[in-house]
Formats: sequence, structure tokens, C-alpha cells
Amino acid sequence: MSDRDNDDLPDAPTKVGYGKPPAQHRFKTGQSGNPRKARVAAALPALTDSLAADLVLLGEAYRFIQLHQAGVPTTLSTVSAVYRSMAVAAVKGNRFAQRTFTGRVRQAEARRRDQTMEAIDIASNFEKNWSAAFQEADRHGVPRPTVLPHPDDILEGRDGMPYVVGPATKPEARHWAKLQTRAAEADAAIRDCQAELNKRSRQKYESFNFDEIVYEHRLRVMLRYSAPTPDTRRTLHYRRPTAAEMRAFHEITKTRYRLFAELPRPSEKPSFWRSSAMTGHSSRPCHGP
Repeated sequence: MSDRDNDDLPDAPTKVGYGKPPAQHRFKTGQSGNPRKARVAAALPALTDSLAADLVLLGEAYRFIQLHQAGVPTTLSTVSAVYRSMAVAAVKGNRFAQRTFTGRVRQAEARRRDQTMEAIDIASNFEKNWSAAFQEADRHGVPRPTVLPHPDDILEGRDGMPYVVGPATKPEARHWAKLQTRAAEADAAIRDCQAELNKRSRQKYESFNFDEIVYEHRLRVMLRYSAPTPDTRRTLHYRRPTAAEMRAFHEITKTRYRLFAELPRPSEKPSFWRSSAMTGHSSRPCHGP
């Protein structure tokens, strides 16, 4: 039999089983085995280019520029400057600007209202569920479960939007615990230094202990401000300070509590540490500068 005759014969049957699908269901040579993966791989360059363009656009939208208004330099983001220009044109009577600006405002208000209602529902359900869990633990005499953020650390802002005033994660809770422990140590150090000053009257001991008290006061005030106790942070409308507010409060603290050598008149030095300005601050809550 010739080779041509062999070509006319059907293919010999092959073994079919695990890892050996029938020939008609096998992947063709040069074709990806996962069509969906192939489509995603083909779309990735276009998706990457789109994301890169979006990043550039957002960078330009929030890039700060300097403008002059009535001769006064003002720093605004690009998007803020655009909306301000639109508002000014609307006030001057530009009807297109009026329609566009008022429409954008209505849309923003609707989105904000929907977000507020959703956040209120989430916070309300969260508080209700964990309050029930706390009551169940108290009823059985077992420790309450640990949850972050704590339901009592979720407050309602003036606009109705809930916000968190306490630690929200385990690492943050551990960090807050360290800060509050150091603040308690500062209280003890201040009491020890004041007791030492009461026992010694020589100038070298007084100036040394005075500076120790001032240092511990500065540290304690900053710690209480950045990581307040539950009684302080759960008061009405309390808000956690921003980084800028922390820096401003730090400068105020250095001015309020000066070292021994920084006092303006020698007559103030022996009595300053005994005044209420030095001894009465520990019980005052810090709500911002």
C-alpha cells in the first residue's frame, strides 16, 4: 500500500482520559487556552493608557495655582479656580454659566444627601448590632467583644454625616494606647517634680525641676490633643485634629509653656510654676487651638 493510500485512512484512535481531552476539544496551536485571558491581555494597553491619562487629568485638576483677586494673591486648585470663574460669570448674568453652575450644585447636593443617608444607615446598624452584642456579654457576665471603631466613637456631625473620633484599626489602637500611657507618665513626672520643688529652695534645683515640669506639660498637652481619652473625644462635635492643626497647636504650646530661661522677668521665675497656668491644665480637655 502506498503512502497516498495511507493518507486516505482515518486517524488511529488515541487514548482519552484525565489530561487528554478528545482531539476536537483540544486547544489549537498558537491560540491561548483561556479566551477571556486573551481578551483582557489585548485590552490592557488601552486600559493602562486610559488610567495614565486620568492620573494626568486629576493631577492638573488639583494642582495649585496662584491668582490675583482685587490685587490680593490667592492660591487655589485648578478645579476650584474653574468653578469660581463659573460662579463669577453666573453672578454677572451669563445664562449658560448660571444653568451649568446651578445644575452642578443640585447634582452635588443630591450626591451628598444620598451619601449622608447611606452613611447614617450603616452607622445606625453598626451601633445597634454591637450594642446588642455588648448587652448579651453583660448578661452572661463575660468580657465585651473588642470592636474597632468602637460604637461610642462614631459621632454625628453638624451636617448629619457620621464620623469616627477614635482608633479605627488595631495598629492605631495600639499606638493610641502608647500615647495615653506616656501622657499618664507625664502626669506622674509633673507631680514628682512639683514635690521636689516644694522640698528644695536652692536656685539650681528650682530651675532644673521647672524645666522638667514645662517639658512634661508640653508633652502631655500634645499627647492629650492627638490621642484624647474617651471622655474627651466623645463630646459633642469633637473632631480629630489635622496635621496642620497639630503643628499650630504645637507652636501655641511652646509659647504657653516656656522654659525657665525664657521667662521675661526674674521676678516671675519662682512663682510661675506654682500658678494655675502650670498646675491646672491636666483636667482641661483639648478641643483644638
